[in-house]
Amino acid sequence: MDDFPSTSGYPSDMEDIDSEGPPDFDPNYPPLDKWTRNYPPSLVIGNVRDKVLTRAQLHQRQVDFNKTSELCMFNVFISKVEPKNVRDAFDHSDWIEAMQLELEEFERNKVWRLIPKPANASIVGLKWVYRNKLDTEGNVVRNKARLVVKGNCQQEGIDYEETFAPVSRLESVQIFLASASHKNFDVYQMDVKCAFLNGDLEETVFVEQPPTFESKEHPNHCYVLDKAVYGLKQASRASYETLTKILKESNFKQGSMSMMGKINFFLGLQIKQFKEGIFINQQKCTKSLLERFGMTNCSKAKVPLPAGTKLNPSLDKPKIDIQQYRSMIGSLLYLTASRPDIMFAVYNCARYQADPREPHLATVTTIFQYLHGTPAYGLWYPANSGFYIQAYSDSDLGGCSIDRKSTSGGCQFLDGKLISWQSKKQTCVSISTAEAEYVAAASCTSQIIWIQSQLKDYAINMRKIPLFCDSQSAIRICHNPVQHSKTKHIALRYHFIKSHVEEGNIEVHFIHTTEQLADIFTNALNEEAFTRIVRGLGMIDGSTLQ
Repeated sequence: MDDFPSTSGYPSDMEDIDSEGPPDFDPNYPPLDKWTRNYPPSLVIGNVRDKVLTRAQLHQRQVDFNKTSELCMFNVFISKVEPKNVRDAFDHSDWIEAMQLELEEFERNKVWRLIPKPANASIVGLKWVYRNKLDTEGNVVRNKARLVVKGNCQQEGIDYEETFAPVSRLESVQIFLASASHKNFDVYQMDVKCAFLNGDLEETVFVEQPPTFESKEHPNHCYVLDKAVYGLKQASRASYETLTKILKESNFKQGSMSMMGKINFFLGLQIKQFKEGIFINQQKCTKSLLERFGMTNCSKAKVPLPAGTKLNPSLDKPKIDIQQYRSMIGSLLYLTASRPDIMFAVYNCARYQADPREPHLATVTTIFQYLHGTPAYGLWYPANSGFYIQAYSDSDLGGCSIDRKSTSGGCQFLDGKLISWQSKKQTCVSISTAEAEYVAAASCTSQIIWIQSQLKDYAINMRKIPLFCDSQSAIRICHNPVQHSKTKHIALRYHFIKSHVEEGNIEVHFIHTTEQLADIFTNALNEEAFTRIVRGLGMIDGSTLQ
């Protein structure tokens, strides 16, 4: 660094130095009797090109450096490779420790008892499963070893009876997040460790001893299970019933849970919380898929399905790799959990998985090109907004070239917060636009009623929910209880919408086609219409959020 020329008077504000001049131990630099801008770089602590830092800022920089160093050191001692078998796992001390921790959980929860093998008993095998736990950035943060039952070896009627267990719908999660945004709440998540190990078993199940962890005193014994174990066909049911029983008891004792802080990654969704609202997207997954299928350097498309695109079997076109095509479709279907803008295009391509051809692959490639240009797109739930249901219903007529069935499209909002959307081929062949729109409205109504029932858990009772449809004929059918020649062929299961209209649960309103937000789930749109509807759905580019 070149020295500044010596000047008299006061230096600039960014270059203040001590008026006593340099220390006495520097014999090559004469003492100063006045302020100067000329200062030897050798006496500057740190990088001379860094901006001026206070002691507090310098201390914070050191703290951040230490945290980063600790994380790097932590990552060094975590295995990045998932073992294929027990033999490979024993080559790494961290996986051995993970297996020991799993067995300690079995003992702590009193999962099993070691007994002599009963005569003529069905003994189910065990195996170790190794998985690396990742954070939202894809870094390995923990090695997890699971001891699981070989469920494929279980015999119905002997090892298990009932396997059913309810699961939450994605819409339930989105309703919850919309409610939190509405009330401007912070959302936290907890991790229940070894949840299945708490489920009480009703059946008598015998399992082998864990591979490489057999008892030295009783190597020929087996275990009888008192609690559920991962891999059992009835494990989820047993865990759910045990939890339900505890919650219903008046004097239940809460088990230990691990707080994970504010929710930021749940069921594959990245969730970011701001004072202004909540943002949901799958940016990490999108980038991963682009890398997986070699689309990181592809061109960008403005819409996932260009207007006028009509897919058909294309049996005269060359075939393509069916496994690769199905893998691409499956990955894109996973993205539709937060990307309603690609749902119609993906579902159209999914219809040709049995015999994909080059035009179908070209359409899928266009979807990836669109994702390449919009990787950070997601749903925005603004804070302090309203909480009333709105729904939109639309359909095409005979849009599927295979069987000429129509497509039902629908979306449901909680005051601008999109919580549910559908794009599904109808089960019947409609002979008129009115019939196709009526069937779509009935499908949308069933979703509205479900959302209405879910909101009762939030002490919210809603009636006269507006359903917007762009077909006057379909609206008249909804209000006309009399069957006539134009409606008698419509299946009775779709007429339940009339009863809900009469009871005042919903109100069907006309909306112009240009304002129909559900149009994106039934048709390929031009760039202008597509962009307008995407904004209407409450989708934004997450890269603009701070």
